[in-house]
Amino acid sequence: MRYYQIKIQGRTPMFRGFRLEKRWLDRTQPENTGVLRLMGVGSAEVTPDLVDRAGIPIPCTVEPAIPIAEDGPLMKQPEDRRQLIQISFTFPDAQPLTVIDTRDGSALVAVEPYIDHPDFLFALMNEAREAGFAPDGFINFVETGTLFGHTILHASYWVENAFTIELSKDLHAQAQHNLAHRSNVTCIQGNSGVQLPHVIAGLAGPTLFFLDAHWSGDSSVDWENSKFGGYPVATARIDDASLSEGERQVPLLQELEHIAENHAAAAMIVIDDWQTPGLKGANFVGEDWSHINPGKLIDWMDRHPRTFNHFQPSWNRYVWMLKSA
Repeated sequence: MRYYQIKIQGRTPMFRGFRLEKRWLDRTQPENTGVLRLMGVGSAEVTPDLVDRAGIPIPCTVEPAIPIAEDGPLMKQPEDRRQLIQISFTFPDAQPLTVIDTRDGSALVAVEPYIDHPDFLFALMNEAREAGFAPDGFINFVETGTLFGHTILHASYWVENAFTIELSKDLHAQAQHNLAHRSNVTCIQGNSGVQLPHVIAGLAGPTLFFLDAHWSGDSSVDWENSKFGGYPVATARIDDASLSEGERQVPLLQELEHIAENHAAAAMIVIDDWQTPGLKGANFVGEDWSHINPGKLIDWMDRHPRTFNHFQPSWNRYVWMLKSA
């Protein structure tokens, strides 16, 4: 995969903070400056250095200790703990790095690029089996909103058939390239509200649907005044002037209707970003989920004759389980 997030692992009681210039690391343009702050007893005596996985030093710059503000929270610490050192470095590539104290080789902090693992889906699948729903497991996995292809890549190892639908032509092309080695993955380009019925028509057996198709912004967004900083790529919205702005951005209602009407086997539907329906600009300027009423959706699920269960497993997701027709 081309894009990574950066995972920070504290390795010392002195470790108090780590700041990155960018959230994402692009393997083709890996420049990313990080600043590590150490505070506490002995921090001023630390001689830091940056090493790769093999322990080979990587050039970095150690900055002078930052003056302590007289009214700052650090002054509330005992005098022997009012020590602070700051180290900055630039990623030379997408690889695990460790900041060490050269006096004894001890690790101060580990910095590792990684791909998010959708472990919450594993947990939901296990819960479904334990509840007697799809006791033999799920045969199919269908995702709407491919983005970088992380989720569908992992899902392809759990099921026989994996499908992902992406509106952006560029992201779809990247997914096809990155997932070419997974023979059970089918990448589809287009509006998931239109393409989903065609996918469902070819499915047999229990299916896990992961609904994550929504516009996540592009260069037209005022990111400086947005809560979410954006992905390192442009995402797409439906090009149809007859639709409202919300409908262009989020085809969730269409997706749910297609699944409920056309998928005859048992289905577990995981709706991502459940904190956003009904809102405008919740994550970035111009974002619009206002056409979706979460309360009405829950009422619909509750009344639906095929409903096995529906619940909110976390602050940002909702699950609807449908019995076989």
